[in-house]
Amino acid sequence: MLLKSVRVKQYKSVTDSGLVEFDCNVTCLVGKNESGKTAFLETLYRLNPLPMGHLETFDGLRDYPRRTYNRDRESVPGTTVIEATFTLEPDDISEVSSVFGKGVLAGTHLIICKNYENKQAWTRPINEQELIKHLVANAGVDQTKLHVIYNGVDLSVFHTGNRQAARSSLGLPQTVPVILYVGNFLPVKNPLLLIAAHAELLRTRGAHHLLVMIGEGPLLKRARGLAKKSGIEDRVLFAGRKQPGEVALFMQAANVLCVPSSNEGIPNVIRQALACGLPVVATKVGGVPEVLNQPFLGRMVEPNDQTALVQALTDILSEEPQTIRISQHAKQFSWGNTAEAYFRLLRAACHAN
Repeated sequence: MLLKSVRVKQYKSVTDSGLVEFDCNVTCLVGKNESGKTAFLETLYRLNPLPMGHLETFDGLRDYPRRTYNRDRESVPGTTVIEATFTLEPDDISEVSSVFGKGVLAGTHLIICKNYENKQAWTRPINEQELIKHLVANAGVDQTKLHVIYNGVDLSVFHTGNRQAARSSLGLPQTVPVILYVGNFLPVKNPLLLIAAHAELLRTRGAHHLLVMIGEGPLLKRARGLAKKSGIEDRVLFAGRKQPGEVALFMQAANVLCVPSSNEGIPNVIRQALACGLPVVATKVGGVPEVLNQPFLGRMVEPNDQTALVQALTDILSEEPQTIRISQHAKQFSWGNTAEAYFRLLRAACHAN
């Protein structure tokens, strides 16, 4: 693997290094003093340390920036210190393909993160459908007996509606673009990445968007803290858990749904949003590419790429919405079609026997 880029946050003198890209031949670190460059290289070493007698782990009390440690104490353990992106080389791709089959890789970038609890999180560019096909085939299952049927969407609940009326009902501002998140507040769902991207959007793009986050979970307190720390707590609405009808109303009121997960199956929330005519920005993980398979449906970005996420949201919000076209496309995901697919499959199986 080749190191492509690194981002270091909240480590000693480094608050945020920004994205540092690496050349495959030589990379030169330039700065006014040694502390920043030394800290940067220390985090890189601790991502995958060799037993050379140097410190190999991160420690919040020792390494987190002292000036903000007391303020951030509760969120320090889960704070990501380093995020490194690697490019898979031909030999790596060949090795993976030989074990899991051709087509299992959905990309060539591998992202590895490490936090103050010294836990690593790997984001792999895996095409889960191809992986499952390969594993099942290796188990001796007849490929002709494999059939994929997507879950359905209740189109009587999730459908297009009047945005102004929906916002009036929910008490949302009429003229402000709304970014919607629907999901549990879990590390795999990556809600903190979306809050950071939203903060960057507000800070660097002169935007005045509102982020509405529906859901609950163990990261909710940290999410609130991050919004406050970023100075955008008045631009983030934590709406809590909602019933399907309420979620649909928020989808009718929003401008875009964002799914920033580091891993997914085939998220039902994406199909529900499309049924409401809502475009989607999502990470290119799991079965997401199977659903967001047309440009007019939204954008896909690499996981954990905040810069790409900001750009994708900016692009979608600047485009003319194609509400009707999106909702018409989503009619294929109706429960009626899903039930019909199961009926045809079961009937064929009965006749075969």
